[in-house]
Amino acid sequence: MGFINSVKYCILNIFNFKPRGSRSEFWFYAVFMVLFTIFMLFPFEYVSNRLESFDSLRTEFSDTGFTTLEKIYYILLLSFWLPFLPLPAAIARRLHDIGRSGLWQLLPFLWVIIFFIVALALGAEFGGVLYIVFMGTLVGLPVLSTFLILFWLSKKGQPEPNKYGPVN
Repeated sequence: MGFINSVKYCILNIFNFKPRGSRSEFWFYAVFMVLFTIFMLFPFEYVSNRLESFDSLRTEFSDTGFTTLEKIYYILLLSFWLPFLPLPAAIARRLHDIGRSGLWQLLPFLWVIIFFIVALALGAEFGGVLYIVFMGTLVGLPVLSTFLILFWLSKKGQPEPNKYGPVN
C-alpha cells in the first residue's frame, strides 16, 4: 500500500478495529502524523506569538468574547490533534497482523493504573524507599511496554490467515 492510500485508508477506517493492517499501512500513516505535526507547528507557533505580542491590536467579537486570533488558535489546536484519532484503530489492525489482540496497546496505561491502585492500597507517602519504588514503576514499566509494542508494530505480519482475518 502506498503513502496516500495508507493515509486515506487509516482516516476512512477510523473506527474499524477488525481487520489486519500491513506494516506499510501503519508506518506510512505514522510518517504522515509526524509530517502533519511538523507542518502544523509553524502556523500554531505564529498565531501563539501573535497572541502574546499584539494584545492591543485584537478586535473583540461580542458573540463569544474570543478574538479572531484566539479563534484561529483554538481551531489550530483542535486540528493539531486530528491525525491522532485514527491511531488506535491503526495500531489494533497492525497488532492483528502479527496475531496479537489490539488491546495490547493499552498495556502502558495499565501499568499506570496499577501503580495508583497499589499506591492507594498501601497508603504510600511521598518520601522514602517505597516512593522511589513506585516512581520507578510509574516510569519504567510504561516505557518498557511502549518499546515492546513498538517492536511488535515493526514485526513482519503472519504470512498465513489468522483469527483476525486473511493476509492483506
